[in-house]
Amino acid sequence: MPIELIRKKQLLGHKGAIYSLLLAPDKQSVFSAAGDGYLVQWPLSPLGDGQVLAQLDAPIFSMALLQEDRILLGDQHGDIHLIDYPNKQLLQQRRGHDKGVFALLPWSNSSFLSAGADGQLSRWSIPKFRPEASWKLSHKSLRALLLTTDQSTLVAAGSQGHLFFLDAQDFSLQKEIPQAHQSSIFCLAQTPNYLLSAGRDAFFRVWTKKEKEEIPSHAAHLFTVNDLAISPNGRYLASASRDKTLKIWSLPDFRLLKVIDAPRGGHINSVNALLWANDQLLLSASDDRSIIVWELLEIAAD
Repeated sequence: MPIELIRKKQLLGHKGAIYSLLLAPDKQSVFSAAGDGYLVQWPLSPLGDGQVLAQLDAPIFSMALLQEDRILLGDQHGDIHLIDYPNKQLLQQRRGHDKGVFALLPWSNSSFLSAGADGQLSRWSIPKFRPEASWKLSHKSLRALLLTTDQSTLVAAGSQGHLFFLDAQDFSLQKEIPQAHQSSIFCLAQTPNYLLSAGRDAFFRVWTKKEKEEIPSHAAHLFTVNDLAISPNGRYLASASRDKTLKIWSLPDFRLLKVIDAPRGGHINSVNALLWANDQLLLSASDDRSIIVWELLEIAAD
């Protein structure tokens, strides 16, 4: 089915590149985190100005919702911060990695995971707010974490270009795919049957979840693919790239439907992060320090 992507609003206020987007628990607002160290909350209905919730002294690379009123932030220096966002309070801060924290993942009621530039995966105790266990997976940065929908497997990926499949119970290595990409893997996504990975080689690659085997890959962009996001209804894949474009693909056939660049109202610099607020509303964030809110419309055939 043909689609249109309508630009609803450009959200301005950050003073640095925006690296992460997160949907609020009530789905009525989104959070953004950026190179200026700001955590900002933006209302979606109606679309309006952002409210600063926290400011760190370092760029924020990663973000995760820990509880209804808690957000985790990972910064450039390797610190992890716990924010009570309704009250704008910093509750905890601890060094987690030698360098940047690129991925955060809630794990249980009492733990979360972090991955960093030191190649380590760490499991943290929330009550103690410190790592309980760590695993050195790579001699280069770990960039992305994903828990499969059946909660049996944790997938990790990073600058080495490898995919690591770990048992979600004991973190034992089930399988490693060396050179899954020619260079860094920056993002992971999943459908019911497939795992998707993308990164510096400008491809997104598709792997069967069961056999962990690759099916034909897709040359998605001209430069690095920074993020992938699948719509809640599972019908569309959005990809964001350093080539300054946002693309929409149909699922499950991975057919290209729409390309949005600067002349079509898109970003003027690298597109870094994507977030579906619902089946129709897509947000993109960029090095140009802005967030653009898009509405996806399906066009019925004549």
